[in-house]
Amino acid sequence: MVIVKNKEKADHKTPSTGAHGLSLAQPSVVFLCGGTGASKTTTVLSLMVRGFELQPWDEIFLMSPSLESAMDKSTGEYRLCNVTALKTFPPIEFWKAKKGQKNLLVIDDVDLTHLSTRGSPSQRELCDRTMGYVSTHMNTTCYVLSQTWVGAPPFVRKLCTHFILYPNRLDRASIPHIAKGVMLHKDTLAQLFGACVEPYDFLLITLKPDGRAMVRINGHRAVHNIMG
Repeated sequence: MVIVKNKEKADHKTPSTGAHGLSLAQPSVVFLCGGTGASKTTTVLSLMVRGFELQPWDEIFLMSPSLESAMDKSTGEYRLCNVTALKTFPPIEFWKAKKGQKNLLVIDDVDLTHLSTRGSPSQRELCDRTMGYVSTHMNTTCYVLSQTWVGAPPFVRKLCTHFILYPNRLDRASIPHIAKGVMLHKDTLAQLFGACVEPYDFLLITLKPDGRAMVRINGHRAVHNIMG
């Protein structure tokens, strides 16, 4: 087998094995899933900072059904960040014009299950291309936040490289469904959920090997000997 490196992926970067647990490979597609009050936004802000340490973001974009309140300079959740608002998924040409940059797209509680299929390309198609082609070929990391597992459709979840789950804000009856998506046995995932005893504990599950544990509680507590 001859390995041919893709020049469009030459600027990808993987954190060292000694890096902070929330320092993730760039680019990545990260799905954060947990009900209201799980601390998803707090986790995202931490991911932003650790990502900046690895490779500074050139631009940060935010999609949200409540953009004004999220970006409010006094009370907004993203008030400390220099973010650019996006109301819809932009055409691929938008990202091509930024080629060479390291960008971050935060999709916060956007209804991805009912994206319009009208037009060519449609919003559904652009969502798929953004998290697939744009992410890998134009170094654009994506954070997708949802209150439920099914809040992100299957085609989005299949493109994810990392999952952050908040066991104390998720219905345990959904464990078998979630387990399939994160490539773990349902009994293994149930045990991992049980290990998250504090209200805001979360599981970081990475499907993009980087030399560190596949599962880390709160991003830094490695869980070894995981059975798929």
